[in-house]
Amino acid sequence: MHVVPRALEIIDDTNLDQIDTLEQRCFYEHSHNITKAGDTCSDIMGYIRHVSGFVLNYNTRIFDYDWDPIEAPYVNMLSNSSRMDELYAAIHVNGSYKTPVF
Repeated sequence: MHVVPRALEIIDDTNLDQIDTLEQRCFYEHSHNITKAGDTCSDIMGYIRHVSGFVLNYNTRIFDYDWDPIEAPYVNMLSNSSRMDELYAAIHVNGSYKTPVF
């Protein structure tokens, strides 16, 4: 649970001892009291959220269906534009290997 927050620098080495302790409690509860394990294991994400200043911890891909109706007209307009090269030049991404592909 801590790999992604560490990669994003939400947590660092100073937090890993606390997270390790919470993970040990989580593993213990899985083998001794499975009904309590859910709360104990969610404490890890609770700690990470608290330390991060309550950064949103959802995977945004779950909201694709909500965003599609809003995004679709823009994607359609930009991908079918006859002036796409001018647009990319205006936003300084022309010639980039990261040029948006719609």
